[in-house]
Amino acid sequence: MSRRKRESVEKSGVEAVSDDIKHMIVYEWAHYTISMDELARKYGLTWDQVYEIIKNTPTRLLWRRPKEKVR
Repeated sequence: MSRRKRESVEKSGVEAVSDDIKHMIVYEWAHYTISMDELARKYGLTWDQVYEIIKNTPTRLLWRRPKEKVR
């Protein structure tokens, strides 16, 4: 698979993730001792998707606690 095609596939996978989930991933990664592998397993994503989310999420979300979901 070409690099350009692989990048477009990964980006489309990341774009499908909701903003709330992205916020929770970034917040957990920044404030708890949880690895990107563990986050990927927890949210059903690949390591590359978690990396892209962390890399591209604004840093202001690191300091705001995400809303807790009611189950």
